Amino acid sequence: MIKTITITATALLMASTAHADVPYITGGVGKTEREMIQQKTQSGMYNLEIKTALHSGHYLGDVAITITDNAGTTVLNATTDGPLFFAKLKPGTYHISGNYNGQKQSQKTTIHENTKMREVMLRFKDMDNDERDAPM
Repeated sequence: MIKTITITATALLMASTAHADVPYITGGVGKTEREMIQQKTQSGMYNLEIKTALHSGHYLGDVAITITDNAGTTVLNATTDGPLFFAKLKPGTYHISGNYNGQKQSQKTTIHENTKMREVMLRFKDMDNDERDAPM
């Protein structure tokens, strides 16, 4: 178990510097990982929190996140490693979109100079058992 936690911590640190213009961190699977993310996000470094879940309330990972600015320029493309995704954006208006198993959800949000944390929740349709078991 310690080995898994060490790998998770390393993955989180790598994710936080993976995109040159927009620092971000993603994860949140398991108590230890949630605690690590909480410690990192309490510093005030991030001003956008995205949570991903099904309508039933089950949290999701592996959601493709795209953030574009008001001019339509993509500022970040990333995939969540868990239900939590935090980013540090410059002040402006952004279009946040998520893609999960072909389902797309999006919201618009504005980050101001003094924004502490803007929260965005992306909820996706639950698949019934027939859809889950269908061959791809």
